[in-house]
Amino acid sequence: CLESCWQESENASYLLELCQLQANFQNWTYVADKADDLMTLIGTPDALSLAAQSTCQVGRAELCLQLLNNYRQLFPNGVFPPYLLRLKAYCLSQLGLISQAITEAEELVRSHETAETLTTLIDLQIYQGDLRGAAIKVSRLLKQENLHSLSLLRIGRCLLSEDRNLARE
Repeated sequence: CLESCWQESENASYLLELCQLQANFQNWTYVADKADDLMTLIGTPDALSLAAQSTCQVGRAELCLQLLNNYRQLFPNGVFPPYLLRLKAYCLSQLGLISQAITEAEELVRSHETAETLTTLIDLQIYQGDLRGAAIKVSRLLKQENLHSLSLLRIGRCLLSEDRNLARE
């Protein structure tokens, strides 16, 4: 019904609701295909978050970065919230700009050190092959609250060759 309501009326509120519903079902391709419409017709921080997340999820990293760059002004002082900065770092890495992605993630950890931001940095360091740097960050990660056990297991497995004791923790 929402799809037909959107197509018949082109009412932007139907589009947003439809895309949010599709995102809940993890139908990222559908939402990514509507990213330009979301921004042209709605153009809110929520619309940008939805468009950026969906485009990143389907591997359209260039489009995700373009959206983030073009609509930065939607946020106070042009400063993205941490979850969008993490997304930006992952998109940079998808494009092979791993050093730039790590720089972004390091800046994010400096300004917002949380389990999520540290995990992002560690993931990128492991991807780059910097196991020593990742191991150092893991000791900081272990002091955080709200750790995701699957992330810890994945990271521990990757660091096993670098620091067996840390990997066991």
